[in-house]
This record gives sequence, C-alpha cells and structure tokens, in this order.
Amino acid sequence: NYNLFVVWSPGSKEQTSFFDHLAHGWSFAPIVTWNNGGWQDVNIGGDCASFGETDCNAGGAQETAVLTGKYTGGDGYMRNVTNTGVGTSSNFTSGGTGMNRFGSNAAAIYSEFRPIVLGMDTTGQAGLIPALNRWSADMSVTKNLAISERFSAELNAQATNIFNTFEPSVSSLDFNNQRNFGRITGSAIGARSVE
Repeated sequence: NYNLFVVWSPGSKEQTSFFDHLAHGWSFAPIVTWNNGGWQDVNIGGDCASFGETDCNAGGAQETAVLTGKYTGGDGYMRNVTNTGVGTSSNFTSGGTGMNRFGSNAAAIYSEFRPIVLGMDTTGQAGLIPALNRWSADMSVTKNLAISERFSAELNAQATNIFNTFEPSVSSLDFNNQRNFGRITGSAIGARSVE
C-alpha cells in the first residue's frame, strides 16, 4: 500500500489589498493511494463449513483450492466478455457487468485449480493468486480569507476519486460456484464525490 500526501500553499500569506485577497491564502492537498491488492484465494465454498469445522454463521477458515500447475490468469481484468460454462454470470445477457477477472478465458483458469484433498495435500496456501491492484486520487482545496487582523474565514472543497477512475471490486473466486468464477460486480472505490 502506498500513500502520497502533499500540501502546497503558493505565494505570500499577506492579504492587504483586494488582489492579495484573491491571489493569496490558497492551499492544495492531493492524496494519491495505490494498493497492489496483495493476494486473493481461490476458495472452496466461501471458506466455511468444510471438513466439519463449524458453520457459516459461527465463523470460517481460509480454505483454498490447490493450484495444479503454473497460474496463467494474470493480475488484471477484462471488459465486454462473454463466457460459456464458467463465469457466465459476468455476461451482459445474464445480467452481469460484462467484466471478468479472467476475460473469456475463465474456464481455462478455473481448470488450473482443484479442491484440496485431506491426507494428500500438505498446504492450503497453493490457491493464492495476485489480487487486483487499484489506485485513487483525492484532493482538498482550501482558501483562507483574512477579513481583518483578528478575524478570518476558511473555505474548503474536498473531492474523492477526483479523476473518476473505475477500480474493480474483488472478484468472486469460489471454486464451488463456476457461474460466478472471476465475476466483477462493480467498482471498489465509487464514483467521484465533491463537497
């Protein structure tokens, strides 16, 4: 996770003339955030109620599928895709967003995994894949108005996701739910907002 925060206040703070009131007293504060997403697991049944440990209402455990070879799915997503068999709930015709983590190749990526087998597999961490990365830029603009020597006012405008970028939400990677495999349901950060 990387955050960059800068505050820039150009010019003099003095506000004695009408021009000084307009030109001075500004400050700009952009915040840029980038996150590589870390790792995401291809899970088995939503990570609960397997091997008799508990039920979904009481808790859960990290149960990942096993990667059988080299992972070839990358760390991005694709738009305007149509899948057959695996990932079909991503399709526009099925009421989906048309976006899938693996594009139209969801079935091939799905076949790279299998359920964990107790007594044969020694780790459940083999199903971790790179998560989707995301970035966002926020901004604050402040204007200080010096009314007199003793009194001043401050106007502030803030915007989140100032460039209105789309950053996909975490995709569904439940091995037991082929229809939703790799499905992107929306944006993780929301549309630009200004106040």
